[in-house]
Amino acid sequence: VRVEDVFARFGGEEFVVLLPASGPLDAVTLAERLRTSIESMAVRAEGVEVRVTISIGVAALGELPAQGGGQELIGLADTRLLRAKTEGRNRVVSS
Repeated sequence: VRVEDVFARFGGEEFVVLLPASGPLDAVTLAERLRTSIESMAVRAEGVEVRVTISIGVAALGELPAQGGGQELIGLADTRLLRAKTEGRNRVVSS
């Protein structure tokens, strides 16, 4: 992520990336880039190669009603993350 972006741990295995200077298409592009990079990595744990994948939910402020804020944005991204997981994992859901 860039200097102006924010990367933070949000829960046990969940992370948030805020892209204040990017539009929705840029967010989806970054999400796909992260997904494919992680998918192609081989992680060694206790001498065994482990493959890791990531599911991502993408949301933008412009999708929210005028009174919507941070909680609604996180809620929308989380709903999409859950869809990504239930639709087969290792995917980006942005609508």
